Amino acid sequence: MGFQKDSEKRVRLRRKAAVPVRYESKTMSLIDTSEDISEGGVFVNSPLLDEVGTRADIEIVVPGSGMVLRTKGKVRWHTPVGNLHHDDPKLSGMGIEFTNIEPWAAALLRDWVLNGNGQVGNS
Repeated sequence: MGFQKDSEKRVRLRRKAAVPVRYESKTMSLIDTSEDISEGGVFVNSPLLDEVGTRADIEIVVPGSGMVLRTKGKVRWHTPVGNLHHDDPKLSGMGIEFTNIEPWAAALLRDWVLNGNGQVGNS
């Protein structure tokens, strides 16, 4: 399963984090801030929205580690400002699913989400 909008459909735990995210697709390039992160994806706060299904290069700083994760991603959903179905109607952004994440990076993110330490193997 993937990174889904409705909380009932989410299959991975996520954690709130405001870290820089670089997003670059064929149609746009931006640097903005994350809202939350899981081992499977990230929500990027941004007034600029790409189409659902758009593939992009993603760079994100893994909280607690200082490591920069570079991977591929795909826009799974987006929400414009004022969307009353989102937890915060003032929030605008895109839910990005990681599509080509290295196992070590997934483990690093999973550890951070579960334990908050960003260190692989330190539980």
